[in-house]
Parts: sequence; structure tokens; C-alpha cells
Amino acid sequence: MTSSPSAKKANQLADLIADIGLSGDTLKTVVDAMPDPGSAEYYNLMANGYATVPDQVARQKWMKELVAMHKDWIGVGSSQTNKNFKVLDYACGTGFLSQALAPYVTEILGVDSAETMTTVYNETAKKTKEANPECTMHAVWGDLIKIREPSAGMNPNILTELKGEFDDLDMVAMSLAIDFFSSATYELHHLKHALHTLTTRLKEGGTLLILDIERDYANDEKSETDPYLGRLRNARKRTGFGSKDVFTVLEELGLQGIEVLGDQTFRADMEFFRQILVREEVYFLLKATKGVAPVCGSKEQIRDTAKES
Repeated sequence: MTSSPSAKKANQLADLIADIGLSGDTLKTVVDAMPDPGSAEYYNLMANGYATVPDQVARQKWMKELVAMHKDWIGVGSSQTNKNFKVLDYACGTGFLSQALAPYVTEILGVDSAETMTTVYNETAKKTKEANPECTMHAVWGDLIKIREPSAGMNPNILTELKGEFDDLDMVAMSLAIDFFSSATYELHHLKHALHTLTTRLKEGGTLLILDIERDYANDEKSETDPYLGRLRNARKRTGFGSKDVFTVLEELGLQGIEVLGDQTFRADMEFFRQILVREEVYFLLKATKGVAPVCGSKEQIRDTAKES
């Protein structure tokens, strides 16, 4: 009999940390009671402590340093070009990428499907405003792509009520977001639908910026479909979308100037139950420019394609 994903997840975690004395049964009970990782409910649960977990604190610092190092490549290095520079941070979480971009732009609008994440984002934005008075940051709870059913209470009319807020953007940015554009089967047409939806909101000459963990293409194992069960191999994703997938889709959508900075390594050493654990992840940073309007079929065709799986 095949175990359920939640049972497999709990058993794997129990095996992983049995050496430090936690009961496998206790751990399984706790993990099975939690929402599925990656769901809006999961991130609602994690939001309040998300930015204080040691590896997340290290990741936030690393993102700021990465953006600062490559700000000219990203296109935000010149203060003259960044007056009235508007950014959409999609799947913004508590705002790690927004905070990294804040010193270089004037307005950041965050969107996330987890309500509590946006609450924490807006609380943090007040402190970010003190350090970067020329930048305004604000997040709303919603989803611009609508691949999944909306969470209970989510405003389905966010685009109507905030008309114009999500249009004529200088940049659409996202970090650790692309795998949420599809189910565990990671269909490219879902990725294409999502990126088309977001890039149509860019002004001509606007930039798409993606920061995400690279996929381990060198050891691809397509039979592995659970991204949360031993999801990293060689510090890269076993499954999910990587830079090659994104590059292919953006070419099909007609984006221009697609460039990738690969092998951006994040490393954090953490103490966990008196043992040092090392987290290492290899990221890619990708940018692309919107030129003429992408040609990829009508909106109705794209919407129908996204519903197929």
C-alpha cells in the first residue's frame, strides 16, 4: 500500500532527526496536524515567526547583499532612472525581496495568498520606510493568477477594487515563487500562464526579475513529484521549475534580453538541538525585458490551457 504524502513526510522527518531524541510518533502527530507545506494555510501558520528563524534571518541578509551586488545588472542602480519606479513583488511573503529592493525604488506593492504574511509584511514595511524614506511598501492579500481556488475570505475582486495599481509596472519581482504556479506535476503550461499574466502588467521596457533555487538538471529524476520530501539534492531542487524552464517559457512569450546569473549560493550554519546543521541552496537570478506585446494566443486560450490539468 502506498503511504499518503503526509505520512511519508512525517516518517522521513522522524528518521532524519531520530538521533537527537525526538519521538518519531510524536513528530508524526505534529506534522500530520500541520497544513500542507506550500499552502496558504501553512504560511499563515508560519508567518509570525518566519522572519525570526535563523536560516530565514540569514536568507534575508543574503538577499539584500545579492541585490546590492547586482543592482546595476538588475537595472535599479541609477537614482536618475528610478524616480517613480514601481515594483510588484508577487508572492511577497513577509517581504524579504521587497526589503532588498527598497533602497533603489520608490514604490513596492506586495501580493500574497497568505493573509498573515501580508500583515507581517505591512508591519515590517513601517520599519523599512524609516531606513528608506523615499520608498513606499504595502502588501495586499490576494492572487493575480488564480490557478487554485481562493482561500476563504480572500477578496476575489482585488483587481477591480485596486484598478490601475497592478498595471504599467516598471518591474515584476518574485523570489521562491515559481513552483507555486503549478501542481506537483509542474506543467510548463501553468508556468507560461502565470508568467504571461504577470508580464502583461509590465510597461514596455519593464523588467521581470526572478530569484529562485535552481533545479538539479544534471541528475533529473522525473519520477520524484513531492517537492517537500527531500526536496534538495546537491543544494538544488529535485523537482520543480528551474532557470531552463523559465528561460524557455519567456522566449515563447516574446520577452527580450533574457539573462541568468547562475550558481548564487546561499549558506547558513544553524544550531539545532546542540548540533550544527548546514543549509546550502544554489539559486539563479533571472531578468527579462518586456518589448512588444507577447504573442501567445488570446487570453481565452491561455485561460483554457491553464485549466486543463
